[in-house]
Amino acid sequence: MKYDSYTVVYDNNNDDIINKGETVYLLVNLGNNGSRTANKVKATFSSTSSYISGFTPTTQVDYGNIFPGFPCYGKYGNAPNYGSYTVKFTVSSSTPTNTQIPISISIVDESNNTWSSSFNVNVQ
Repeated sequence: MKYDSYTVVYDNNNDDIINKGETVYLLVNLGNNGSRTANKVKATFSSTSSYISGFTPTTQVDYGNIFPGFPCYGKYGNAPNYGSYTVKFTVSSSTPTNTQIPISISIVDESNNTWSSSFNVNVQ
């Protein structure tokens, strides 16, 4: 199991670009790089960046069963435009352009197999 991709599903000016001062909602896909289905997958997201606040959720996000070769998104809630999102956070208005915000992922399945993954989002 690993990070696959993310999509900006909502930001304050609706341009799908992460800018300083915005609250951003991301839909995060995980991928199964194994040969068997991973059942009842859950992921916990976190970030150590001092440039963001209000990182949500801090609890596990349910991904369900993830089949090999098929990315799957985790749905935590609905963004203001009613699209599903996985995580949200607010970027500080003092964030320098091109800052990389690191996001870590802890992944577990029903058999207690665990994986770690991560990705960065770029503030433009």
